[in-house]
Amino acid sequence: KDNSSNTRSSVSYQDATQQAAMARLKIRSTLFSYLKASFQGAGIAIRQSWWCFPLILVSTPICSALIGVHAKMPSWWGFVDVAYLRSMPATCAAFLLSNVSYIISGLYLLDRIPSSLSSQSSSQSTFKKNGSFHTARYPMLGYLVLTSGVISLLYHAFQTLGHFALAESLCFVDHGIALSSGCFFFERCGVPSLKTLSIGIPSLFLLAFPGDMYPIIHSLWHLASAGTTISWAFDGVNRRKQFISTILRERKGDK
Repeated sequence: KDNSSNTRSSVSYQDATQQAAMARLKIRSTLFSYLKASFQGAGIAIRQSWWCFPLILVSTPICSALIGVHAKMPSWWGFVDVAYLRSMPATCAAFLLSNVSYIISGLYLLDRIPSSLSSQSSSQSTFKKNGSFHTARYPMLGYLVLTSGVISLLYHAFQTLGHFALAESLCFVDHGIALSSGCFFFERCGVPSLKTLSIGIPSLFLLAFPGDMYPIIHSLWHLASAGTTISWAFDGVNRRKQFISTILRERKGDK
């Protein structure tokens, strides 16, 4: 009896040990599945929303306010004082109104301003209404340009009014949205064409004039960069046209 009871106890202990081992293995397997799914989800999120990363700059003035200081631009990209424009109403108005170019570009990209496409054939007009052959297919392009224009106008308005702390904080917001917009354009429209680069690259050099000519040169930057957004957006449209044409030719060839 003692031997049989010991045997049963030994078997029960082994069963319990095996069950515990299987439970631990199941827990490890479940945790591994969760971790794998989490990393895969994070990878997908990064691939789809990497263009948002420059928006981290927007948090700089918020974090600075929480510790009781105002955000300051780095010395190599200093904030420009243009408060003297208050004594030059015409120049000040022209400087601020140059931001309207972004609003016009944004409305155009959203197809709120008539374009030359409306005068094309009826079949292409149908494509236009569906957004296939117009930048309005990706409304985020237009909304980002509109947002950039509004923030830029607010930033430069406080810059000219002499509210330096608020203006410098808005400068971080302005840069964050502008950089994210550029990344989103790259994501949706691809590498800029030579025509777009011929407008965009020279316009970047207009940003490096912090002297007395800053209001004029920076106004030109607003105009040139707004035009670049339209050219770049239609680079994406042209690529889509080429892709659709290639697919249609291949289907006709198969028939």
